[in-house]
Amino acid sequence: MASSRRFIPAGKPADGEGLHRYRVVAVTSDIAALVEYAGGFLCDRARAGWNVRVLVDGPGETRPLTILGVSADAVSGQTDAGAAMSGFGPGTTVIVGADLLTRDSRLRASAARLATAGAAVHVWGPPSYPGCRPAPIQHELSTAAQAFKNSALRAARIDRAAEPVETLYRLADGSPRRLRSV
Repeated sequence: MASSRRFIPAGKPADGEGLHRYRVVAVTSDIAALVEYAGGFLCDRARAGWNVRVLVDGPGETRPLTILGVSADAVSGQTDAGAAMSGFGPGTTVIVGADLLTRDSRLRASAARLATAGAAVHVWGPPSYPGCRPAPIQHELSTAAQAFKNSALRAARIDRAAEPVETLYRLADGSPRRLRSV
């Protein structure tokens, strides 16, 4: 009688926890803005089986993220968002707000390192700092993502309907350069 074999890497749990999953990590200080500008993208990725997490830099109501199927973690006072991003691998898609990227030099440096390593770094709101070369990308929301985003927008107290397309900006390799005073 032949025995069945499961091919699981040594040291990995048999429940699939150690298996590779696509990952999206969003970094924000404004949950409502994240939901408004990238909520459909996050929802579609979560529904497709991606591991989608949001690092929240500051206080905020996380219910809109829960509606989208996304988990949220607070960035503690000792760990800023840039330091939290330092452990992400090249297979991670990172989404960050242009305002946070512009004002946080450590976050900008982490985003540059990830983009150089081949990770996809997306920004909502066009980044506007010297040396930045963003490429706009369009994400067409699924019908389900539009419905969940509409509910999340209401939970975030944003009085408008979800658009069928979201525009994010992909940072090219080396785009988020260090700002220097003149």
